Amino acid sequence: AYMSVRMIGHDASANVMVLYYSCLSLPVILLGSKGLLGHFNVWGGGASLSMLDWCWMLLTGLTAYGGQYLTNLGLQYETAAT
Repeated sequence: AYMSVRMIGHDASANVMVLYYSCLSLPVILLGSKGLLGHFNVWGGGASLSMLDWCWMLLTGLTAYGGQYLTNLGLQYETAAT
């Protein structure tokens, strides 16, 4: 994945690459949860989530987005070490 980011370079926005990574990972998550857990429900038996759980999920998503965005920007702009 990092080699493809370097090859694309400045031709695409870092946001587009983050979107593509998330679109590619969604089917893998769904198939993995069905294969490993035996069902698609990854929330632990269908229990309702509390407000704290939703806050943690939002914070985790924002942190992951920020990290992936900054990683893509760094790989686009910095030259590879030789």
